[in-house]
Amino acid sequence: MSLPGTNTARTDLCEWLCVQLAKELRLPPATIDPDEPMVTYGLDSLTAAAILAVVEQHVGFKVDPNALWDHPTAAAFAGFLAAGPAAD
Repeated sequence: MSLPGTNTARTDLCEWLCVQLAKELRLPPATIDPDEPMVTYGLDSLTAAAILAVVEQHVGFKVDPNALWDHPTAAAFAGFLAAGPAAD
């Protein structure tokens, strides 16, 4: 993974996140628009929990479950993740 906070990190995370979302929702990855709200594709609380588990494993830190709803597009969520773990 690229350095946290960089445009490359955001881009890499966004691409990876779109693929993971497509897998979880059983959609072709090319159909996921990173600027479209993820709920448009059928993201619900159950799917969100599954995505968060994969995301946390990939990024190596715990993610507040509300962050997925606070950053509703793959691009916005990837930007949030690229910033790194929030200070407690």
